[in-house]
Amino acid sequence: MTSDEGAFRFDSLRPGAYLLEISARGFVKRRYLAHPATKRPFRIGNEKDAVHFDAELQTLPRLHGRVVDAQGAGLPGVMVWALANIVATERGLEWSHLTVSGGGGTDGDGNFTISNLLPGEYHLYAFPVQDGLSSPGLSALPHGARRVVEGYYPLARNLEESRPVTLLPGEALTDILIQLPVAPTSCAHGSITSTVPISSSPWYVGAMTESNSRATRNPIASQRLDPGAKELRLCGLPQEPLVVELYGPAPGGVAGRAQFTPRKEEPSEFSIELTGTFPLQIRTSLVGGTARWCKSSELSSAGCYDTADVRVRLQSNYTYVFLNPIATRIAPGELSLDTVFKGAYRTVVRLPRGLYVAKAQLGTQPLTPDESILLDGSVRSMDFQIAETNSQVNLELSSAKDFAGTVYLVPVGAAAQSWRQIVAVPVSPGESRVQAAGVAPGDYDVIAVDSAEPAAAIAVLRNSGSFPRVHIEVNTAVSVSLKP
Repeated sequence: MTSDEGAFRFDSLRPGAYLLEISARGFVKRRYLAHPATKRPFRIGNEKDAVHFDAELQTLPRLHGRVVDAQGAGLPGVMVWALANIVATERGLEWSHLTVSGGGGTDGDGNFTISNLLPGEYHLYAFPVQDGLSSPGLSALPHGARRVVEGYYPLARNLEESRPVTLLPGEALTDILIQLPVAPTSCAHGSITSTVPISSSPWYVGAMTESNSRATRNPIASQRLDPGAKELRLCGLPQEPLVVELYGPAPGGVAGRAQFTPRKEEPSEFSIELTGTFPLQIRTSLVGGTARWCKSSELSSAGCYDTADVRVRLQSNYTYVFLNPIATRIAPGELSLDTVFKGAYRTVVRLPRGLYVAKAQLGTQPLTPDESILLDGSVRSMDFQIAETNSQVNLELSSAKDFAGTVYLVPVGAAAQSWRQIVAVPVSPGESRVQAAGVAPGDYDVIAVDSAEPAAAIAVLRNSGSFPRVHIEVNTAVSVSLKP
């Protein structure tokens, strides 16, 4: 931690090259691979060596804007989301797609502020907060005010027509104006039919247009239902085809779905049939007894990693973000999720440092990182075999004395079938040999790019057909020569 004057000091450093990362609340995180003045790598040769330099951080960007109706009047009770890029993977390499990065509600005059955004490109998505949900500006809506439909900046009904906003470090944009179109709205009455027991936890229902953004899946109108509820009422609905979903409680998924079109001239009715739930068992085991675990109240075995948990996340394609279930404390052993609905799910496994998934399957079917799991309502089990990573890789960069960037090890073949992250090894200027430890056994493509951005590696991956390949075993060291 820095002092009150911002000073910091590291003592008793071992000889070697160092990367310095500085972060503070409200500022852009910054990494230093080399001295900003001399451009030389941070390298300590002996105890007497010392490096002095001043670092500079820039504040995180922020947005100030206003949401108005078709006549230019400010709209209170509107939520504005900033959609940024989220990391995904392709053959283990990371790439990005849109997701919610931050947001804020409008006040009585339609003004909003979104702070603590990272520099980058954003699409702004706005939608009115409906009855039953809290909002700072909701009380300022005049009696009988017309509801508006959702839209993108500056005046667009879909993502393809929207205009992105680019934020630079330390920048504050204050001239953002989002205009939402007006649409006639109505209310609808719904009923829930069920032949199975209803959970004692709250349920939720949400209505969306068929063209609603898949990046957010925010409902136009939603309602929390008490346990055992059979009736519901949704208002503020546009008069166009809608999808109504009944979901929750966690670790649920969609329990029922209906489609209808609200009509102004006649009462709108819809019915949702609640489908049955079934248990899902998640089992984990250790491969050859090589992996160790931290001592904890859940685990009696010895040894220590960063955490005692294996974390499994089930993500439904049709479940709202805040209801995606997360299961923890299941290693080694078994966990049963009792409230799971039919549908497609995606499983994400987070392991303590030093471990990897050696084998994963649903029943008898192997699982892959980018695969959705279709659950048909029968009792199913997921099996994960966990092993320890203790391989070491030595990379020798030939004809690359001035190379500085990142070397990526991308799992291929059978190794890519497990939830295994790529290995990214930063290379400082002037280094010809780098080392990576704790690598899972298997075959890897070796990609070197003169950038720390994963997108650069993706471009190389897509535009080139062959790469140097290494085969890594447990407790072994291998070398590969590259000519980036």
